[in-house]
Amino acid sequence: MKLQTRTNGSHSGLTWDNCQGVLVQKAERMGWSLCIGAGSSRGKAAGVFPDWSALVNALMGADTEVKNPGTTYSRLSGFTPDALIEAGKDRLGLSDTEFAQRLQTLLYEELRAKAGNDWGVIAKCLTAASPAQRKLNDWKLFRDFFRRNYRDLTALQLARTIVASVDEEVEPSSVVSFNAEPLLYALVNAEAAIAENKEKPPKSLRLFNRVSRGISPQVAGRRPYIFCHGLLEVDAGFTIFDKVAASAEKLVFSESSYLRLANSSFSWQSAVFLGTAVLRSMVFVGVSFTDPNLRRWLASVHADRVAELKMKGNRNPTYEHYWLNRDPRNETLKRWTESLVHHLGVRLVWIPEYSQLEDYLRRMLSLSE
Repeated sequence: MKLQTRTNGSHSGLTWDNCQGVLVQKAERMGWSLCIGAGSSRGKAAGVFPDWSALVNALMGADTEVKNPGTTYSRLSGFTPDALIEAGKDRLGLSDTEFAQRLQTLLYEELRAKAGNDWGVIAKCLTAASPAQRKLNDWKLFRDFFRRNYRDLTALQLARTIVASVDEEVEPSSVVSFNAEPLLYALVNAEAAIAENKEKPPKSLRLFNRVSRGISPQVAGRRPYIFCHGLLEVDAGFTIFDKVAASAEKLVFSESSYLRLANSSFSWQSAVFLGTAVLRSMVFVGVSFTDPNLRRWLASVHADRVAELKMKGNRNPTYEHYWLNRDPRNETLKRWTESLVHHLGVRLVWIPEYSQLEDYLRRMLSLSE
């Protein structure tokens, strides 16, 4: 016998018709934080950086005993990517420093090859702390390179929206990144510099403080851009980036590094994320919500919130966070996905295609077209 189920439950996702302005009150009352994952560095045709499977296959290909990396990966696909990356580090006999260098090479080699003679400018823009560190023409080259090579790049859409939101005073209070690269950070600098349209952008255009460690320097008036999973160096970038901002020792790629983070309630990453989840409304982009640590953090925060609201007599469904995700065009799949994050305090915002993410986020912020 089948039990009665929700047909259009009270925690159904938002669409274009009812997402208008949902972040405006959040921005005014408690602030909102943008949380990005690997999907933020992808476009319609390709990603800027290799995905987990590509990294694993590259590590397997470097093992002289592996004759067919694709077959080996397929046979071991039951293991998590971070476990396979850990195994790759072990098989290749890499130290922590050598491992970080190998990951840096793998992460940037395709981008560097595509940039060709422009790599020096691309690398400097990627590692610039503020728009003032490069001239306007460099920022235009940098932005146009990604526009040309990565159609509908999510990070470009986010950067334009963030810069536009500053004028309306609904900008994010912080950005929390699970990526080990600074692409969105750099594209925000580029969009800010181009919008200012001055040959030498002023220092005042800098929106973010880079936070890659618990001791990263902060300046009042800027929003924290938090690299929860560490930040890799960029070859040919600013030297000070590698010495100060990059945090290879914080990388969360291998299973051992992930487990150290997951099993510690007192790491700076967990403290920052939990504090953000409690105090801000979070908007998730490019995140799969399969990470058990992310789910554990959000579930704990939401359970406390629900319990406190019940003490006040409020038993209505409550959401503080939003997940922008592509509409699967299957009502059953949509409802199950919504229920998968309901107990995390997360509400879906269904978008037809990722190329329309900017339109939806601007609508949530009531930004003028």
